[in-house]
Amino acid sequence: MAVATDPIAFRIDRVDAAGCRLLATLHAACFSPGWDHQAFDRLLVMPGAISLLASQMASAGAPMGLILGRVAAAECEIITLAVLPDRRGQGVGRALLDEITALATADGAREMLLEVACDNGPAMALYRGAGFAQVGRRANYYRGAGKPPVDALIMRRPLAGSDPGNA
Repeated sequence: MAVATDPIAFRIDRVDAAGCRLLATLHAACFSPGWDHQAFDRLLVMPGAISLLASQMASAGAPMGLILGRVAAAECEIITLAVLPDRRGQGVGRALLDEITALATADGAREMLLEVACDNGPAMALYRGAGFAQVGRRANYYRGAGKPPVDALIMRRPLAGSDPGNA
């Protein structure tokens, strides 16, 4: 899938276990601590795993962001979404979210779930703008080196064709 944005153009492609090192490098550039390639390898072999990479069409396909989710039964859990700091606010995260939503819906998912740090305002704005609503909270869920723990918000979104009252 090619996506044109202003001022950059990027494409989104599926990534398999061969891309674990690239995904780990990108994740580490976005989060501290980042996940290593073994973690991605374990996640990508799970049944229902969907991993997507956004790459700049210029600059020899430089990676810009990733999303990893898993479809199980009628749910798609977003496991991680990461966009390089200098590429945030350019539509990359929303395009990744839209693409995994389409793939998950095609795989039979009727709702999406995710967790987000309560102090991550830009991510929460992205998710709310995409139709997610808070349905729960996990106290002190995220722990970083030298930082106080942060609560995780659990967010849910019904997908097209689902009954919001029963999904």
